Amino acid sequence: MMLMLALLIVTLIIILTMNMVRLSRKYNQLRLQIDGSSVEIEKKRKEFEALLLERTATIRKVNEDLQYEIQERMKSEELLKEEVKRLQSELESYKRASQQ
Repeated sequence: MMLMLALLIVTLIIILTMNMVRLSRKYNQLRLQIDGSSVEIEKKRKEFEALLLERTATIRKVNEDLQYEIQERMKSEELLKEEVKRLQSELESYKRASQQ
């Protein structure tokens, strides 16, 4: 009876040890997957950040160009208005001179 009990205990210890080894291996596999995923996530984060910086710089440049173009158009518009006033004034002077 004692021998059977001892065999049962040894068998349980062997089974538990095998389960622990199996669980340990599975844990290590999962840990490696997590580490690999973490590296991939960090790589993708850096790629995204670089792309974001590049696109932000492009948008800033386009915005600066548009602001410059707006200023130039406003200057041109002002010059055209002044030219229209000058021409209207000359036309009025010509009309007055021709009526006399």
